[in-house]
Amino acid sequence: MIINDNKNRRRGNGSSPRRRVRGDVGTSRPHPGPGRSSHSQSGTAVLLMLVLMAILMILVASNVRTLWQLKQELRLVERRQIRRLEAEAARTNAVPRAATEAVQSIAAPERK
Repeated sequence: MIINDNKNRRRGNGSSPRRRVRGDVGTSRPHPGPGRSSHSQSGTAVLLMLVLMAILMILVASNVRTLWQLKQELRLVERRQIRRLEAEAARTNAVPRAATEAVQSIAAPERK
């Protein structure tokens, strides 16, 4: 059986395509070694890259979620701290009742 080899057409050198007989080993491909074809080697490489990309995507997604949770927790801590500081400020700025009565008694002597 004769197979049409389109290498010459792809290279653009203008010559007619070379015909070769099926089973003829071309010189352009190195022998992949015993037990493996070059197609299965490239398929393994693609599969390995896909697995690595999936692992990286899982790590990125988990980091994004962790950052979101930390942001929510920081907001909660900030709200609690603001409430605590506002309560302390209101308590320290308030004048005690006994002090106000003492100041009023000194400022306005009792009339009889």
